Amino acid sequence: MRISKIFKALSVAGLAAVTVGAGLASANVDFSNTNNITGAQSENTARILADRNVSLNLLNNGQSLNNIIRNVTTGQNDLSQNTTAGGLFTGTVNLGTSFVSPLSTSGITTLGLGSLATDSVSANAENFITGANSLNQNVIDAQRNINITAQNNSVANNLENIHVNTGDNTANQNTSIGSVSTGSVSGTTTFDNSGMVNPISNLDLSGLGSGFVSGSFGNGTTGFGSINTNELNSNSNISASLINDSTMTNNIHSNVNTGNNQIDQNTTVGGVSTGNVSLDTSVIQ
Repeated sequence: MRISKIFKALSVAGLAAVTVGAGLASANVDFSNTNNITGAQSENTARILADRNVSLNLLNNGQSLNNIIRNVTTGQNDLSQNTTAGGLFTGTVNLGTSFVSPLSTSGITTLGLGSLATDSVSANAENFITGANSLNQNVIDAQRNINITAQNNSVANNLENIHVNTGDNTANQNTSIGSVSTGSVSGTTTFDNSGMVNPISNLDLSGLGSGFVSGSFGNGTTGFGSINTNELNSNSNISASLINDSTMTNNIHSNVNTGNNQIDQNTTVGGVSTGNVSLDTSVIQ
C-alpha cells in the first residue's frame, strides 16, 4: 500500500515585448526543485514547465500617390494686319518635378532581435533522501516558440501630365514684321523611390538561434527499491515568413508644341524659328 502521492508543478509562460529599433527583451528562468525526505512507497513528482513565446506580426501598407498636371501656354498669339511689327516672341518654359516616396518611415523600420541570444532556462533538480520503494520524478519541460510574419505591401504611384504650348501663333497680312520665334521647353522629372527600399531587409534575426537550456540533476541517498528519475525536455521552434509585395509605378504623359505657326500674306518677314524641346527623366531606386 502506498502511503502518499505528491505532485508538484510549476509553469512559467513568457511573451517577450517588442521594441522597434532596440530588440526584444530577454527571458531568463532559473529554478531549483528537490524531492527531499520522501516517505516509503510514496510517489513524488516535481515538474517545471517553462514556455517562452514570441509572436511578431509586422505589416506595412503604406501608400504614396502623386498626380501632377501641368498646363502651360505662352503661344496662341495673333499678330496680324500691321504696317510695321517689331517681331513675335513667345516665352520659354522650364519645368522641374521631383517625386519622393518615403514609405519606409511609415512602415517597418529596423527591428533587432539580438537580445534573444540571452534567452535561457537554468534548472536544478535532485532526489534526496527518498523512501524505500518510492517513485520520485523530476521533469523539466522547456519550450520556446518564435513566430515572425513580416509583409511589405507598400505602393507608390506617380503620374505627371505635361501640356505645354509655345506655338500656334498667327502673323498674317503684315507689311513688315521682324522675326517670329517660339520659346523652347525644357524640364527634368525625378522619381525618388529610395524610400521604398524593402523595410523587411532591416529585420535582424541574428539572435534567434542562441537561446539555451541547462539542467543540473542529482540522485542522493535514495531509498531501497526506489525509482528515481530526472528528465529534461527542450524544444525550440522558430518560423519566419517574410513577404515583399511592394509595387512602384512611374508614368509621364507629355504633349509639347512649339510649332504649328501660321505666317502668311506678309510683305517682309525677318525670320522664323521654333523652340527646342528637352525633357529628361531619372529614377532613383
